Amino acid sequence: VSVLILKMSRNKLYLIVISFCLAGYFWIGYHYIRTTEFNIKNESNLEFCMFRSITGVPCPSCGMTRSVTTLIRGKIADAIWWNPLGVIMLSSMVLFPIWIIGDIVFRKNSFFIFYKNVEKFFQKKSIAIISTGLVLLLWIWNLKKFL
Repeated sequence: VSVLILKMSRNKLYLIVISFCLAGYFWIGYHYIRTTEFNIKNESNLEFCMFRSITGVPCPSCGMTRSVTTLIRGKIADAIWWNPLGVIMLSSMVLFPIWIIGDIVFRKNSFFIFYKNVEKFFQKKSIAIISTGLVLLLWIWNLKKFL
C-alpha cells in the first residue's frame, strides 16, 4: 500500500485525506450528538467498534470514537484513557484539512512532501518494529479495559 501512496499524485492524496476527514466529522458528530458524558463513562449500550461488534474482541483502535468525543468535551485525561490515539486522530482531523487547503490556495506541496517523508520514516525496519510493538501494547491495554 505504501508504495502505491508514494506514487500517488498530490491531488489524489489530498482528495483521499479530505474525504476521510469528512467521513470522520460525520462519524464523530453523530456519536457526539447521540452520547452524553454519563453513557460514555458507563458504556450503556454503546458499541462503536465494528470489529468488536462482529468478534466480541476489542481492536487496537477501540475507544477512539469515545476518546475524540470526550476530548471535544474538554476531558483530556479521560480521552487518553479511552485511547491515546484519539488525541492524534482529532489533531489530524483538524490540522490536515487546514494544511491541505493552504497548499491548494498557495499552490504548495508541503503536506504531500510531509506525507511522503512520514511514509519513508515508517518503512524503516526499526521504526516499523517499534510502532508495531506500541500498537500491540495498546491492543493488550484495550483487551484488559474492554473485556
